Amino acid sequence: MTAVSFRSDAILREYRALSDSSPGLYRCIQAGISLIAKDPATAERAYSVPLDREHVWLGMPVDTPGGVVAIAWRHDPRGYDAVVITDFTEPWEDLPKPRIWPRPE
Repeated sequence: MTAVSFRSDAILREYRALSDSSPGLYRCIQAGISLIAKDPATAERAYSVPLDREHVWLGMPVDTPGGVVAIAWRHDPRGYDAVVITDFTEPWEDLPKPRIWPRPE
């Protein structure tokens, strides 16, 4: 499993706070981050689009009870087997959509 870190302590606190304030959203975001950690190559290839080619940020759409949101992430820039989560609450809106995680069963 690939190591996951958050871009800042504030983003990590926001993620953890979701478990109490919005459990449905938290479970969806957690499932998306779990896919990224378990298989970052598939998360990138099948479910993500480039957001910033210069810094290699990717956006992965996640279906939540409140609509589709983007998990913004990238591979560790130092080449470690790790990913960095930078955001997870922005609405997807007008970005091109790859397949959405989780896929409807």
